[in-house]
Amino acid sequence: MHKKWMAAVALAAGMIAFAGCDTLDGGSKVPADMKTVASDAIDAVSYDEAAETMTVTFDKGGTYKYSGVPSKIYDELMAAESKGAYIAESVKGKFDAEKIK
Repeated sequence: MHKKWMAAVALAAGMIAFAGCDTLDGGSKVPADMKTVASDAIDAVSYDEAAETMTVTFDKGGTYKYSGVPSKIYDELMAAESKGAYIAESVKGKFDAEKIK
């Protein structure tokens, strides 16, 4: 099995302790594979191109996995001046979302 895939499965199942994590300003922790972003609304984002899934941790709490997200959407999000506005306009309600935390 591919190591990244195994880690994603273990993470989704809640089996990985956040040992290799970044600590955000609010003290919350995100997995090392997520990128912290400069945003008032979003703490961190990760993208799995093979699975076309994007995971977003919001600063007010909650981590969501969006399915069927093309890499173009992830790239545009990461380049957006306002990441919160981009998520609201281009992601929420347009892709299946699952709250994972």
